[in-house]
Amino acid sequence: MKIGKILKIKHWFCKKIANHQIATFTILFFLFFRLLQAIIFYIYDKNTFFKLFNSQSLAIPAIILIITFFAEWLFVIWIISKLSKDKLRQKLLESPLITIIFLTGFLLKLSERVIINFWGEGMRAWVLVHFFEEILVFGFIYFVLWLLVIKISRKIKKPKECRWIWYNDLINKLIAFIPTFYEYAIALVVGSFIFSICTGWINLNF
Repeated sequence: MKIGKILKIKHWFCKKIANHQIATFTILFFLFFRLLQAIIFYIYDKNTFFKLFNSQSLAIPAIILIITFFAEWLFVIWIISKLSKDKLRQKLLESPLITIIFLTGFLLKLSERVIINFWGEGMRAWVLVHFFEEILVFGFIYFVLWLLVIKISRKIKKPKECRWIWYNDLINKLIAFIPTFYEYAIALVVGSFIFSICTGWINLNF
């Protein structure tokens, strides 16, 4: 019985990883980045390490980071597993005003994070990784809130598909464009980070 349950769990994990390779890779990369950050501080700057993690041991922050990122992975997979492209397109087309409001809010937050991260810092690899992580976190929060607002609005009023031709065209183009754009973006971030490590340009001032 125990072996059967273990095999079922293993099969479930393998299936989820295979179906959501980009999301899994992204979370693993940020987990690796955070663990590397903790190790560097632990070796070279224990005062900063203690301030960040409130621990004298490297094992405790490592365990907390692994558990946290694993929980994040489960939540992200659970959300995106429930939304196919067709379902997402339908929700977007049925809620144009809500979508425009949340998209505007996200773009304003994006511009704010660009100024905070790159003003006076330049395009350093570690800054780019932090910026990309922040944008993904904020983007996912906005996305989840958007789903909740749409769910509530559907209970108040029956949704109707938007008849704005420009909006429909924009949504169709975004759905087709964003996955490809994201693959190039994550490749750029990972590539620049690996290059910075290989060339010894990584800055310890995380």
